[in-house]
Amino acid sequence: MENKTVLYLTKYYLSTRVAAGIRADRFVSALVQKGYRVVVVTKGEKAYIENRSPLLQICCINAEDQLPAEISQESLPKWPSWKRLPGPDAEYGFSRAVYRAAQWLIRRFPVDALFATAGPYGLMAIAHTLAGQYHLPMVLEFRDAWFTGMEWPYRSYLEKRQARLWEKRCILDAQAVITETETQRQILVETYGESLGQKIETIRHSYEAVAEKGGGIPPKPDRPFMIAYTGQLRGIDRMSAPVLARVLLRASRLIRRGLFGACFCEKLRLDWMSPHYLLQALAGAAQDDPEFGRSFQMHFVGNRFPAVDHWAKKMGIAEQVIQHGPLPHSQVKEYLTEVDLLVLSLYGIKNRDYHWCVPGKTYTYLGSGKAILALLPPGEARDLVLQAGTGFPARPDDIPGIQKTVLDLFRKIKFEGFQPRPNWDFIRQFHLPVQQNRFVQIISSVIRGRDG
Repeated sequence: MENKTVLYLTKYYLSTRVAAGIRADRFVSALVQKGYRVVVVTKGEKAYIENRSPLLQICCINAEDQLPAEISQESLPKWPSWKRLPGPDAEYGFSRAVYRAAQWLIRRFPVDALFATAGPYGLMAIAHTLAGQYHLPMVLEFRDAWFTGMEWPYRSYLEKRQARLWEKRCILDAQAVITETETQRQILVETYGESLGQKIETIRHSYEAVAEKGGGIPPKPDRPFMIAYTGQLRGIDRMSAPVLARVLLRASRLIRRGLFGACFCEKLRLDWMSPHYLLQALAGAAQDDPEFGRSFQMHFVGNRFPAVDHWAKKMGIAEQVIQHGPLPHSQVKEYLTEVDLLVLSLYGIKNRDYHWCVPGKTYTYLGSGKAILALLPPGEARDLVLQAGTGFPARPDDIPGIQKTVLDLFRKIKFEGFQPRPNWDFIRQFHLPVQQNRFVQIISSVIRGRDG
């Protein structure tokens, strides 16, 4: 049987340190393993076309949004200059380059289905247009909420209206839509109706195989009590600025908003993802319990921030706070086997009682079986770690509450041999092969529908 071909549009694929890149790599691998030919259009440092295997071709657009030299652009229509790509995060240069590269590839390969993942949300408009031009079925993935469910910044009412119209158009015309959380899916169903909801499915992030034996061995008396946070930190620049600078920044934003419309995520509580609350709690715990102060280490795996070292030094815990910088995903998995307590945080959205977002690292944390300090607002992420039996919650900005939770866990793990009891029957639904199979089933169903 002839291999079916999927044209896969994604900004993130080549990076193994970004959750979106890891997710794309897993989905592409699943398709290839099932015998599909996959042609990936993505972004990287250099422009090239590479045949990685008989079933996997990669077309990479470089950082300057230039196409590979092999692509002849003379006969390739450009994205109309009058047709503005929808935001937020349209990445006009990259999205327009994808439009031209995809046309060349569609003419070169007998493409059977089109898949696009956003952000950038410009890719949604590109995929929708290509599907119409070449009569292809399309599957669209919202890795983040687009218009419905998220207070993204828009510079004008026209931009906001454009995003709303494009979202509706894409959901109406796509053969399938994938969301990352069930709450996000439900928000779309409530907006667009149960009939459209039948084609909107949730495929979460996943974890790779681990030994299902709980949270590991309790630390020995001479070993540090290791706390770790992996991935992105946000809001640090805002929280590290002097008070006067913050006041002036807020005033300038209000003025700009009045003149030009919103140009920042004014309804996001990014400070909840800044580690300054956590560090204050750890410093307080070290003062209250000298044994904890001598024993703990706080490890950050991800981009380094001078402000984190500054805060730690100011709070008297500089020797216990370690920033490792970015590590490959495979190395992060090995590192987590040594950790006693994992920290999970999430930004807040003002005036939202239940938060739909679930950080991708949540599932890796669940798969480790380790205790999770859940600095999360009420929402799906918090409910998941609690139902898994490994989550210990505290409000993100409640310093005394964080301090108490950390000390309680330290004493139980260090001196009582406490280990979480993961609900593996619940956690196994997030195992990588399960999520890969669900993705392949959606693609297969869409292609079968096209073939009749």
